[in-house]
Amino acid sequence: MMNYQVEYIPHPQYGNQLLPLLINVRKNELPEPSAALWGWSLWLSNRFNTVKGRLRDLCVFYEYVDRHYPRFFEDAAECKIIKRRQVNDLATFLLLNFQYDIEDGIQVSPSTFNRRIDSIKLFLQYHYSRYIEKISDIERADALSREVARINAHLGKKKYSSAEVEN
Repeated sequence: MMNYQVEYIPHPQYGNQLLPLLINVRKNELPEPSAALWGWSLWLSNRFNTVKGRLRDLCVFYEYVDRHYPRFFEDAAECKIIKRRQVNDLATFLLLNFQYDIEDGIQVSPSTFNRRIDSIKLFLQYHYSRYIEKISDIERADALSREVARINAHLGKKKYSSAEVEN
């Protein structure tokens, strides 16, 4: 059972259209700040089903952070970018199918895994850029942006090929 899920809240300023939010079920269903901001950004520019899917993928990322990298948000605020080793660990975690007991080791389909990776890459880019853009040293900000791009490229290499997805 995952600690995170997507809930839908009507937004009164938009004719009560549903706004998906990532909720931490353990902490009395409070929206997660970074996920809420990213979800809002997605909601304004994407189809509803796309936003739902991206936030469901982000639930898995938040689950990973809870279990394996609890300092992620503090490190990101200090502009400490996730390391390759952690990205490798994250990629393995993204393969887990949470509809079954984790001990059973049932994996998600290749297309779901690829979508999860794409979602996490978008989130990491969004999340880190919020802190990087506040840095006044242009060279340091540029170096950090390149590091995030490298990490996202490394994560992207974990994806299944299109031939593997079709099979």
